[in-house]
Amino acid sequence: MATLFMTSRLPVSVEQAWRRVAAVGQVHDILPVVTSCSVEGDQRACLLANGAHLKEKIISIDDDLKRLAYSVIDSPFGLEYHAASMQIVADGQGSRINWTTDFKPDQLKELLTPMLEQMFVQISERLSVE
Repeated sequence: MATLFMTSRLPVSVEQAWRRVAAVGQVHDILPVVTSCSVEGDQRACLLANGAHLKEKIISIDDDLKRLAYSVIDSPFGLEYHAASMQIVADGQGSRINWTTDFKPDQLKELLTPMLEQMFVQISERLSVE
């Protein structure tokens, strides 16, 4: 299984960053590759900028831990398995976002890593703005 861990310092409070991450129906506000999304129960359906569709299962939105856990259950990438979490933690005067993503098959790592790294940069930039 391939695992990616990314972390970035944010110049905003834990509460401010968490409020935006926890708003799962508004993911397009922090991730520009998602043009729109809808949430029904624990399922989030996203339309990507290239016209592709992505479906995710929201596993947990934990306000105490400031942690969102989710899994991609349908995508154009040929994933056999996917689990990810984003957590906002205190870091001095600001906060930090930690994003862990696990997926199979391992062969997708070469394809997905640059894309996920770019997405993380975009999320970090968007969360850094009030």
